[in-house]
Amino acid sequence: MNEFLVLVPTTQKLVGITDIIEENKGVLPVVCVTNELKSLPISNEYKNFVQNPTGIVENFTNISSYRIDVTDEINTGNSWQLSFAIAHLLHHKNSLIFSKSKKNLGDAKNIIWSTGRLNKNLDIIDVNHITSKLEISLPYLREAIQNKVNINICVSPNNYNEAFLFLRKHGLLKYVKFIKLDNLNNLSKFINIDLIPKINNYKKHNLTKILKIFFISLISVCFIFSGFQIISHIKNYNEMIGKDNFLIEINKDRNSTNFFKSFAAFLFSYIQNFERLSKSDFLKVNFISNFSFNEDRKSKCNFLKKDNKFSLQSHCNYFIEMTNVSGRKLYLWIYKKNKSVLGDLPLEKSILAPGEKLILENENEKINRLILVFSDKSNNKIEGKLNNIRLYEKNVKIENQFERFSNLGFGFKVYDFSKNIHITELK
Repeated sequence: MNEFLVLVPTTQKLVGITDIIEENKGVLPVVCVTNELKSLPISNEYKNFVQNPTGIVENFTNISSYRIDVTDEINTGNSWQLSFAIAHLLHHKNSLIFSKSKKNLGDAKNIIWSTGRLNKNLDIIDVNHITSKLEISLPYLREAIQNKVNINICVSPNNYNEAFLFLRKHGLLKYVKFIKLDNLNNLSKFINIDLIPKINNYKKHNLTKILKIFFISLISVCFIFSGFQIISHIKNYNEMIGKDNFLIEINKDRNSTNFFKSFAAFLFSYIQNFERLSKSDFLKVNFISNFSFNEDRKSKCNFLKKDNKFSLQSHCNYFIEMTNVSGRKLYLWIYKKNKSVLGDLPLEKSILAPGEKLILENENEKINRLILVFSDKSNNKIEGKLNNIRLYEKNVKIENQFERFSNLGFGFKVYDFSKNIHITELK
């Protein structure tokens, strides 16, 4: 890895850095002339430059205090900031070469001469007296060129032209790497050493990444756990279908304070009801009147339909046409409540091939309720539930039975018949 000597130009002298010492937390950062016991006037500015929340160095290194020793006094200004920042970065990478003394700034194969201020975003801000600083540094630069040292001169974009004119005037351009540096993050690509991007953002980005992974993992585990709980309950409902206590259990779970039970019961009912609604289109039911004409040859017996109600004059006869439009074999159970006091009509079961029709004639003379339950799968338990309605209707809440059909995933249609042939389709 390349090592670098960092120089700090001022209008009075060219200054080298002789040491950087990490101090304990709580100790104020200071700048001193080498080994002296008093701090320089810029120490307070240096503290603001190092420490959070105002500074930047602590962001790079996670160290909040240093003593930095220099070869000569730096009493005013902020143009030292760019050189100090580069020195701290290199020191953190163990790639900084220290100057030896005021008279011996140090021997190195690679030198960085830099001047500029920085903001919190690490942008390089222009400074004054570029020509004066280069003039002060000229003897050292010429000697370094003779010794074939790699010289890197870094200035801000706004100071570039002034420095360019000086270097061209003194014939130095072809011997130095002249860097127009807009942001400290971009220094790495010029000196071929990885400095600030990973140092500045490593911990923050890693912490963010770790927290992101943690929360994603936590949410995933919660979803998986929830999924297993809900699937387990739904599987249990599937196994309970047809049992006498099925509706009681699913209603109890719907009102449960256990979220998984409550949500699973809701989801199961929704899925079964959705399946039932999709199967409701399997069977097409038409009420068709027997044609009767008056003297002007106009039919007297046409059904009038409004919303879910059908009306027909009381003297007219009609028949009910049921058509399997599902495209598959359809199992059909027919429950008819008899108007007669002599007893109910027997429960009927039929199997309709795709497109096949079933016709019930003159039904108005016989029934006041018609329930059609159908599915593409046979289920003998349906017959038991319809028989329960037929035999014990006074003691059976009909809506509960419809809910059973829905939860079993069966389609059903219900029609109530009243006097003067008014037929209501129950939804």
